[in-house]
Formats: sequence, structure tokens, C-alpha cells
Amino acid sequence: MESSSTWDDASILDEEVIYRRVPDVPNFLTADLISGDRKPSRAAFQFDSDGISIHRKALLDEHGLGPDSVIKKPGQMVFSFLAAVPRSHGVGIIYDPVDEPPAGFAHALIRGEKPRPDDKALRARVGDALAEASVRVY
Repeated sequence: MESSSTWDDASILDEEVIYRRVPDVPNFLTADLISGDRKPSRAAFQFDSDGISIHRKALLDEHGLGPDSVIKKPGQMVFSFLAAVPRSHGVGIIYDPVDEPPAGFAHALIRGEKPRPDDKALRARVGDALAEASVRVY
């Protein structure tokens, strides 16, 4: 996806793998009725005032860090999806490094023209798509 907007960074390719840290709390995870595997729900992908916090796998890889490096406390899991997933629903990704060792340098945000889109249905579609596409990596 080619973009030069302030809310979607064209240097973050659609094929880039993105990590999302998800706490093991009610409403954030669901269990598959057959396999018992736990997957994130839409609630795990809610937009905050600045967007949805994520981490870029490629940047972590460059520094020899794995998905466990984005964990902040016990009981959190890490799920991955491609950058194309949120973009296919009209939101973008921007690089947003933060001062939170060890992985803050790889921090990014999913956001729309506004960090938290006004359109509730759009927020729900993005959350559902990310939940569906997510694969547990840690």
C-alpha cells in the first residue's frame, strides 16, 4: 500500500509482521470450542486515544529480540498479524518509538486519520479483523 499520509507510513510494508501484546484477562481472549486454543477477541484491539499499540517484528529481529521482549508483566501473550490487515479496513500504521526498554524502539500505532476513529462500526471491523488474523507467537 502506497501512502504518504501522517497516519499511514508507506515504509511499513503490508507484508511486515506486527506483534500485539494481549493480557490474559476476561473479554480479551476467547477459547476455540473444539481445540481449546485461545485467541484474542475484538476487545483486545480497542483504539486508545493515540491508536492501538503494536510492535514491529522486523525491528525486534534486527536487535536479536523475540516476541517475548514486548511482554511487560506475567499473564500477557503476544499475537502476530500482517500490516495489511488493519490497512484493508481503512486504517494505517505509523512508527512511534517509545522509551520503554527493551522493545520500545519497535513500538508503532494502528490509527486512522484521527488516532481513534469516530466511526464505531469501523473500530469494530478493525478489531474483528485483527482478532481473526492473529496467531499466537508467545
